[in-house]
Amino acid sequence: MKKKILWIGAAILVVGLAGGVVAMKSRGPKAVEVQSGKVARKKIVHKVTATGKIQPRTQVKISADVGAKIKKLAVVEGQWVEKGALLVELDRERFLASVESAEANLRSAQANATLASRNMERSQKDFERSKELLARGLESQSAFDTRKAEHQVDASRHDSAVEQVAQARAALKQAR
Repeated sequence: MKKKILWIGAAILVVGLAGGVVAMKSRGPKAVEVQSGKVARKKIVHKVTATGKIQPRTQVKISADVGAKIKKLAVVEGQWVEKGALLVELDRERFLASVESAEANLRSAQANATLASRNMERSQKDFERSKELLARGLESQSAFDTRKAEHQVDASRHDSAVEQVAQARAALKQAR
């Protein structure tokens, strides 16, 4: 009876191993299905159904530094363009007026700076005279203090006018 059980056990083991080998082979990669046909000119269409977002390899975003009315659009959507090619022509009238206004503001600021410079020179001379008169005892301390304050105010106005000239130059540069 021992031999009979051994033979049955060996047979079950062989059948089990054979089943395992068959199961392992069926798990492997499946063969790629290939379609073939006669050679002919045909349109190949491959449809993919998926969710997601299609991104281009190169994406170019065009934006203007300024806002204006478009006078002429030299290209159409999808057209190939080269570097330096005219894409769009904008209305220039508003910008030319802005440049003229900035130039006028610069001239005005320069005139104000000249006036402030002359006033500062005059108040400097008055202050120097007042200092000499105070030293000789011919002028009161109050009058001297008034001349000194006037000179300081005129010097500050001059500095402010010079800075306004610099601002007007920057505004003109930006307008251009």
